Amino acid sequence: MALIFKVGGNTISEQVRPFGLLFVRQSKDVERLFEFSSGVGDIVSDEVTIDTEILWSFIARLLQIIDGSNNRTMATLLGGYIAMAINLLRLAGAKSEFPGIEIASPIRVALAELEGSPNLRPPRPKRSGL
Repeated sequence: MALIFKVGGNTISEQVRPFGLLFVRQSKDVERLFEFSSGVGDIVSDEVTIDTEILWSFIARLLQIIDGSNNRTMATLLGGYIAMAINLLRLAGAKSEFPGIEIASPIRVALAELEGSPNLRPPRPKRSGL
């Protein structure tokens, strides 16, 4: 089964249920955390309605919060959510209110910072022979 994301009655995306549920639940949790609306509706008969104008404003505010914060964990946690939201908005044909943003820029920021941490680097393969 899938969750169907709609804008203005038109289907813009069908997401496998676990990913769709994660996105909708994150939307609701982040709404409660920061006390502003995401524009992501409730799940009704496996469909989710998105208000693109509100979602753009929501993402812009999240990016401002991340940019004004020194909290790498928050940037990492919100990065995947923001990437999926921007992708859904682009599928809906919504025009960006912050031109030039890359879909995965919050994730890239988080990964760039993680790469500098010696504790989070993958182990190097052992060399054999010479």
